[in-house]
Amino acid sequence: MENTNKVLAVVDGKEVTKESLDAIIEKYPPNQRMYFETEQGMKQLLEQKIAFMLLEKKGFEMGIDKRDEYKKQMENIVEQLMTKFVMDDIFAGIEVSDDEALEFYNAHKEGFADKESVSAKHILVSSEDEATKIKNEIAEGGLSFEDAAKKYSSCPSNAQGGDLGKFGKGMMVKEFEDAAFELPLNEVSDAVKTQFGYHLIKVYDRTEAKTKAFDEVKDEVIKNVKNMKYEEKYKAVMDELKAKYSVQVF
Repeated sequence: MENTNKVLAVVDGKEVTKESLDAIIEKYPPNQRMYFETEQGMKQLLEQKIAFMLLEKKGFEMGIDKRDEYKKQMENIVEQLMTKFVMDDIFAGIEVSDDEALEFYNAHKEGFADKESVSAKHILVSSEDEATKIKNEIAEGGLSFEDAAKKYSSCPSNAQGGDLGKFGKGMMVKEFEDAAFELPLNEVSDAVKTQFGYHLIKVYDRTEAKTKAFDEVKDEVIKNVKNMKYEEKYKAVMDELKAKYSVQVF
């Protein structure tokens, strides 16, 4: 078994152990962590740690710790670090039971629903007459809807055969949305006027609104309930501290 307390270096009497470097490595993202766990990476990290320790020594020699700016920043660092440890301790015991999660889910089912959506293609032109002619050409088999979009549409989606992808309500202008959500699958609409011009619309897929089952969203529900408990606990602690210590806001 590897000795994590193994001393790797000594800088002016202060030891650098493998355990201390492992703690630094843990803070890196997984892809970088893999490199620093190699012999070469560990050597590089050790050299960096030694450099930081030597520069710290130099800083004290220069009296940087006596400077006002240094003191201010150290105060901020201590405040943030203390806050983190206090909050970690305050929130440590907060858990959410399955019953609590289920109760929250049942009371907020609308928040865990897949909303109705459609996937559609369109052809955008400048006049109603032009749109009608294109629709007739498609109906007569002269062109597919997609080829007609590439040939006639002024929308940048023309390169994809007019495909706008999937969208829900509130994402398109009202006239376009109303027509798209009422249109039967794979039928070509009449000309639909919007502020952009005249559209022919073809809906090729539709997703009905559906509430997700509890098991599908259980983790999300637990997270929501836990956040609510965090907020309640935080407020209670703040109320307690404000009653205990003098706070004046100007």
